[in-house]
Amino acid sequence: MKLTPKTQSDTTLKKAAITNPVYLDAYRELAHQGQLMNISSWVRAEMGFNETNGRVKALITADLWRLLVSISPWARRWQTTHSRGRDVLWMASYALQQARRVGRQSYSFQAFLPTDDDEEAFFTLRVEYATTKSGRTMVLIGLAEQTDLA
Repeated sequence: MKLTPKTQSDTTLKKAAITNPVYLDAYRELAHQGQLMNISSWVRAEMGFNETNGRVKALITADLWRLLVSISPWARRWQTTHSRGRDVLWMASYALQQARRVGRQSYSFQAFLPTDDDEEAFFTLRVEYATTKSGRTMVLIGLAEQTDLA
């Protein structure tokens, strides 16, 4: 097995346009404004977002991305942007499993994300799951007040 070194461009996030009929206009507007970041490459099948094949398009809001990358010096001892992103994905996965138990496709949860400044480190995040007309699944994660589009 040959290991390939990771570069900064491996974690560069691109704008994404979603074709979800339920939230089509809202997602298009957010993507057009650069407010959604694609982190699909961080998703693992074991997270269970898509119950059939494990594939899902994962998007986070730009404000949540800014929280992920502004790691406090204290937290840098054990966290990287990638590890924080994966932690949020795992928490969102668990929250979505809780939502599915009661027949819902969205759920809010608390996350501890210490940042560079002295702001409160606990944030209420929300995960929303949807399927496009073509059958492609996507999940949106962000600050609760930003992702509650329904």
